[in-house]
Formats: sequence, C-alpha cells, structure tokens
Amino acid sequence: MKDRITSPSLNRNNDPEMQEQPIVAELQQRFREQANELMAFAQDPREEGRQEETRFKAFESALIPMVFALGRTLVMLFLAAAEERVARRTPERMRRDGRRFRKLEAKGRNLECWFGLVRYWRTYMGEDAKEDRRGFHPLDLALGLTKDRLSMLQLLTDGDLDLERYGKAYFPEAAHTLDVIHVVEKLWEAGACIRASTRRAAMR
Repeated sequence: MKDRITSPSLNRNNDPEMQEQPIVAELQQRFREQANELMAFAQDPREEGRQEETRFKAFESALIPMVFALGRTLVMLFLAAAEERVARRTPERMRRDGRRFRKLEAKGRNLECWFGLVRYWRTYMGEDAKEDRRGFHPLDLALGLTKDRLSMLQLLTDGDLDLERYGKAYFPEAAHTLDVIHVVEKLWEAGACIRASTRRAAMR
C-alpha cells in the first residue's frame, strides 16, 4: 500500500485573507503548536493503527510542506515583532522631505516570501495635504521591502527580468556594468531553478 501521511494543521497556509492583525503572543503560540506537532510527526508519522514503518521518501515528501508552514509562521512573527518596535518609535506626526505626515491605523498586506504567501500589518503614515497626498509605511522602509509584494529572495528566485531596476533599488551606490548584470542574470536563473524544484517537492 502506498504511504500517505499528512498533518492538516501544519499543512494549512497562514490565511492571506485574514482581516485581523495577529499579535506577537498569538504567533508565538501558533509556532509552539506547530513545532510540537512537527516533532510528534517526526517521532512517529504512521497513521493510527498502522504497524509498518513509513518509508523515508513518504516521510520526507510530507515533511517539506510542514516545514514551509512553520517557516511562514516564523516570517509572520518576525514581521509582527518588527512592526511593534517600529510603531513604538514612530511619532504621531512627523516631517519628511518637506512634507507633514501623521500616523494612521495599520494596514494589512500580502507578501510572497520563500516559504509562500503570508499576511502582515504595518503602520501607515498619511500626508497632511489637501491634494496630491502621499504616504509611506515605516516598517517597509526599515526592512527594505518593495512595493512588488515580494521579498528580495523571492524576486531572485522567481526570475524577475527587471534586473537593473532592482539592482539600483537595493545597491544604489554600486556601478552597474554589463558584466554585473550578466552575473546577476545567471544567479537569477539558478535561483529560479531552485525555487521551482522546491515548489514541486512541496506540492507532492
């Protein structure tokens, strides 16, 4: 009989459509529960009542998406903890580049990272102006997150072709020569292969 082992709670995605901002303590508890379940699964992945040992291939295939789910929880924990720190030190009102901004409630956003899609919240600084109003998110600036809703590692492994734009965004002082772009292209291709292989394994 073919091995079929799953762990539904570990395999679930961190709902990208969730509407309420999770606090650090909630994410810590979620991590503990997932880690405990993962440890129990590793100690005995057999279905209830089964005597035969699970084949390593089946165990490894089932383990990959579970580790990805745990990784997503840790990413959300990192983002939530960072948001708490950044929000505490962000004043209610501030001037930036000659414009006045005021702190508004946190807004949710989806982010595609190496482990999959996660949702996080970050404080929004809205401009005090009658027209042509702008705004920014202090957390995104502090962490170097782009408007593309992709982490830098995800951009590399997904093979985004606008190399020069991202090179300038992340390395503004670097000299972007043709040779540098060619090197980055090769890294991009390698990363895309790794990402595609990992995704195939996670979906088994």
